[in-house]
Formats: sequence, C-alpha cells, structure tokens
Amino acid sequence: MKKNKVIIANMKMNGSLSSNEIYLTKIKNNFNNFKNLDVDMLHYSFENFGVLVSKADRFAVNLAKVRYAEGKRASWYDPFLHGFGAMFKGLIIKGGITGGIHEWHVAFASAYNSYMKYVVMLEMAQNEKK
Repeated sequence: MKKNKVIIANMKMNGSLSSNEIYLTKIKNNFNNFKNLDVDMLHYSFENFGVLVSKADRFAVNLAKVRYAEGKRASWYDPFLHGFGAMFKGLIIKGGITGGIHEWHVAFASAYNSYMKYVVMLEMAQNEKK
C-alpha cells in the first residue's frame, strides 16, 4: 500500500460559537512550521453513533428555530417527506448503500436530523397557537 504524504502546520483557530464559523489564521512566509509525515491518516466524523445522533439533535433544533424565525412553517407531512428524502439522498444518490454500516449510520442520522427539524417546527407552531 502506497502511503500519501501529509503536511501538518501549526495554525491558531479562532471561532465564534454563535455563528458556527471557524477562521484559520494564515501562515505568512513561515515554512518552518511544516513537517512531512509518511503515515496513513484516518479521519472519523464522529466517535460513535450516539455522538452522531446527539449532534444531529442539536443541529435540528437550532436550524428549526432559525427557519421558524425566518417565517418558514411545516405541514404535517414535511417530517416524513424530508426524512425520507434525506435517507434516499444518503443511500442512493451519494452511494451510501454500498459503503457499509457506517454509511448507513450517516444516512440514518441525516434522515433523523431532517425529520426532527420539521417536527420541532410543527411543535413551535402548535405552541404559538396556544
């Protein structure tokens, strides 16, 4: 197996939690921070399935609040329609069906995230009517 070279640089990360944006400071003409590594690098988007689902919950609630504040409303069928659409996109369109159990987990979490976003918007609309 051929190993790819990985370049790692020391960079400071400055982020704002409210805007979910992370800015990387640029390294200007200072190539002493770079090192070549002759290793394989594995990257996992999530530690385990529980972390993936809890992150999906947070994102769904936050996005539902933003969309609701922008005036978007959900119908009774939106959670099912968008949840199914996200699952279809993850498994069929993006090819996750052939990617193994981890790809199925990601597709399921995406569908769950989409479903919950519209459920939260429906709950917000019901609470507003009361």
